Amino acid sequence: MNDVSAANLRRLVQQYLESLRQLQPYDIQSLADYAEHAFERALNGKRVRRGEKGHDLVVPSLGRVQVKQRHLPASGRIEERLHLRSVTETSCDHVGAVIFNYDCSVRKATLAPINEVWSLMSAHSDPQKKVRFNLLSALPNARDVTELIRSALE
Repeated sequence: MNDVSAANLRRLVQQYLESLRQLQPYDIQSLADYAEHAFERALNGKRVRRGEKGHDLVVPSLGRVQVKQRHLPASGRIEERLHLRSVTETSCDHVGAVIFNYDCSVRKATLAPINEVWSLMSAHSDPQKKVRFNLLSALPNARDVTELIRSALE
């Protein structure tokens, strides 16, 4: 651990807590919430209350959407696997996925129908269901929503 003085550490924690306070009106407590917020705005949907199993928002034209995100590390390592173990065949109608760069800008985003995502997951050998973003985005009816998500966050 680098040498951060106690006063500097306290200042950083205070800034962090102040940021969380300022994010409360948007119901954002984490980067996952930020991803949900982005999809909600981009797709004109409505986020569901915290704790709903299987989906994060409802979009009139699409149904229930489960949002997954990945935040790339500062090291520059590209790790674009998404954890899909909470996704089931009937939990949602679509899966939205976004990869955030280290600075939280949108690297890429996709939206795929659950039947295709479920087929991919069922054939997947990883019991933790860590699926690479490019496999989701290559599904036949996956839609690139990168620009929609970027615009929603501007």
